[in-house]
Amino acid sequence: MRKNKIPYSFIIKRYLPTWSEINMAIKEGWIEHNFAIDYAIAQLEKDSEDEDEIQIAGLLRGQEICITEIISRLCLKDSGFDEEKSKIRWLRLILAWIFENKRSYSEPLDILENLYVDFGYPKEIKHLIRFNIPTDGYSPQGHTEEENIKRIYRLWGEYIDNYIPVSN
Repeated sequence: MRKNKIPYSFIIKRYLPTWSEINMAIKEGWIEHNFAIDYAIAQLEKDSEDEDEIQIAGLLRGQEICITEIISRLCLKDSGFDEEKSKIRWLRLILAWIFENKRSYSEPLDILENLYVDFGYPKEIKHLIRFNIPTDGYSPQGHTEEENIKRIYRLWGEYIDNYIPVSN
């Protein structure tokens, strides 16, 4: 998953992150440093006059060290950053990205299961994991493997639609 970082255009249609959330995602390797440049430019287009955002917007792609330093200053201005809630938001975005691009991955369900472990077994995606026993009355034993996999993909799509839909 870390090889294919989520592009700015994908994220921004679904969620408007804070600088602290951007910082977290860069550190975790979910997005590129260039995301910060695009985000800062968008903030300036919305009439931001923040000096740090102006500095980031003026940087060239590839100036990671400068971006990291400025983002750290911007994070100090964020109030109410909740790391656990932010991790769940990023999990949702990552899951949406993988789901939308599942044909690009050889085993998307394996990636889903690895993320389940990496993110500390979040309850909200427990029902998407093949090795978990369904709690909705569904009996995998009464269905083929193909039917069970189709069901997981259907539930995954519903999860994305409910938690991280594309905004207009």
